[in-house]
Amino acid sequence: MHGDDWEQIVHNDTSAIIRHSKEVVNFFHRPISDLKAKVLLTGSKGDNFMYSVAPDYYEKVYGNMLEKLPNGSMYLFESGDHPAMMTNQVEFYKLSMEFFS
Repeated sequence: MHGDDWEQIVHNDTSAIIRHSKEVVNFFHRPISDLKAKVLLTGSKGDNFMYSVAPDYYEKVYGNMLEKLPNGSMYLFESGDHPAMMTNQVEFYKLSMEFFS
């Protein structure tokens, strides 16, 4: 969502999610707690987009997800904006390499 056509991509993604919710209903077809893969959730504490929704957005949303993910972990960058992987590229790369090794 960072090219010249980002608005159309967001529109298409939103339309697909709405259509899926009407036609399929369940977003997940199995409980998220069944997921065996390691999951790394990342965000930036300086994220103006998500923290405009709630002052502790990542802590709440990711916290709820991590209660259900047996192999999940969270990393919040102290600075940066949205998305974390773009505004913290060097740190994100190092974190990713460590996570996947």
